[in-house]
Amino acid sequence: MKGNCFGLLALFLGYVLFYIGNSTVAAVKYDDLFQIVQAVRAEQGVISEWSIHSRREVDILSKHDFQEMAETVQHQFSEMAWEWEQSGDEWKLIGTFTNQQMKESVQLLSKKHDGRRYSYVTFQLIGTQWTDETKSFIEKTWNNRIKRLFGNDVTVFSYVKGTFSPSATHLLQEKAAHILQRLEAKETESLKEDRFVSISAYSKRFSQQVPSSNNDMNIQIGLRQEGMGVETTFVIGTPILTIEY
Repeated sequence: MKGNCFGLLALFLGYVLFYIGNSTVAAVKYDDLFQIVQAVRAEQGVISEWSIHSRREVDILSKHDFQEMAETVQHQFSEMAWEWEQSGDEWKLIGTFTNQQMKESVQLLSKKHDGRRYSYVTFQLIGTQWTDETKSFIEKTWNNRIKRLFGNDVTVFSYVKGTFSPSATHLLQEKAAHILQRLEAKETESLKEDRFVSISAYSKRFSQQVPSSNNDMNIQIGLRQEGMGVETTFVIGTPILTIEY
């Protein structure tokens, strides 16, 4: 059943990425990540990884178009180390910059599928620690960088991973209910077992949403226990988890 952890809730992921990837968001929505971090800390959770992943579809019709856009992106992020990959009609430019706490990556991707060319720019910020400096970096430096790359036409996916200690965890469903309450979220879909809980939910406090079979949703929560008296692992994402769990 673990292999289906989010399979049942993410069968429509491709559609969601298309739907939300072509919508316009009025401003960079990093506050959603902050709300998840706050809820996790209130539940005595320990954060082991967090991420903000932004993407926007771009118009690229030829390799020349790709090369021109690649030059622009490389100039905008000259501090990054860049790699070029090509496989047939698929072109990819990847830039990375890493410090002790965070890794930034920019990707320009263009590929053909069913006779049509799909092209995207993505920007991911990922870290393993959460401090006051992390929050400040996102609010100021990351915000400026993402506006430089996308303007205000951007979709933002965020997630937080970590653990709850045995003393902070009772029944998984009870812990999930506490998290939903802190996020002021209402459950829309779920898969609940003794040692695994997967929930999709909707909260008015969050800035984006995606369609699901049971109304809109903008939060996904996964909790797992490997046995009694051990840590509970969690992952919480908005508006949808784009990683497997």
